[in-house]
Amino acid sequence: LTVTLLAAEDITPERRRELMRELRRLLSRMDWLVESLLKMSKLDAGTIPFQRMPLSAAELVRRAAAPLAVPMEVRGEHLETDVGGEMLLCDPGWTVEALGNVLKNCMEHAQSVVRVGARETALYTEITVRDDGPGMDPDDIPHLFERFYRADGSRTQGGFGLGLSIAQAIVREHQGTIRCESDARSTRFIVTLPLGGRK
Repeated sequence: LTVTLLAAEDITPERRRELMRELRRLLSRMDWLVESLLKMSKLDAGTIPFQRMPLSAAELVRRAAAPLAVPMEVRGEHLETDVGGEMLLCDPGWTVEALGNVLKNCMEHAQSVVRVGARETALYTEITVRDDGPGMDPDDIPHLFERFYRADGSRTQGGFGLGLSIAQAIVREHQGTIRCESDARSTRFIVTLPLGGRK
């Protein structure tokens, strides 16, 4: 429809610019969808050679949050972190992808803040991502990590329901776990990953 409208002979320059912006937005979403589906296919096929190496929780959070800095500012939100030298044994690129998807989900449901914390045990490092949104319907929680599933509150966000599914697949490849808890004041994602050696 957008392309058809652009082809109209009586279109004004202002309307043309508006339609071009919309077309670029749609193409960007399509690129993201294709890229996400390719990632899911590779994860399903087990063809990704994960390169596990020690990485600090602080560095993981820094990399995962960087692309969200501007969107959060636009939304009037901020990120609070309580992470430090806790270590992980992971593929940095793919783990950044997983945590970035969780952060993005929380950003889209937060009212003003997303909080990230980490703690290290003898066996694993746990990273918690929490928003201050209204919480989720309990009926949605068992389905959050299903491919293409979108909770009622997220259907206005324009996502495809792939981000959390990709995050779960990546975490599982690392022999880790990811789960969600929610109440009337917030939603929390808890990610556990194998403990990495200290540098």
